[in-house]
Amino acid sequence: MAKNSFNIGGTGVSILINSTARVVIRDGKTYEIPYYVNTNTTSTINGNVYIGGYQLTKKGQWKRTLKALWYHFF
Repeated sequence: MAKNSFNIGGTGVSILINSTARVVIRDGKTYEIPYYVNTNTTSTINGNVYIGGYQLTKKGQWKRTLKALWYHFF
């Protein structure tokens, strides 16, 4: 089971990504990773979650953004 837990220094954001169960837990709220999001690449930067070219917004929606694509490919 692939689990990554990050406590971003200074921001107080707690992020847990479980790519096997396809869930993200950010500050105690659980968000499902949609079937169309590839979980091979994950990044957490400044409290933001980027997975497979998609960004998890503060409202809990997955959006394809240029920044997320950048972290996906580089």
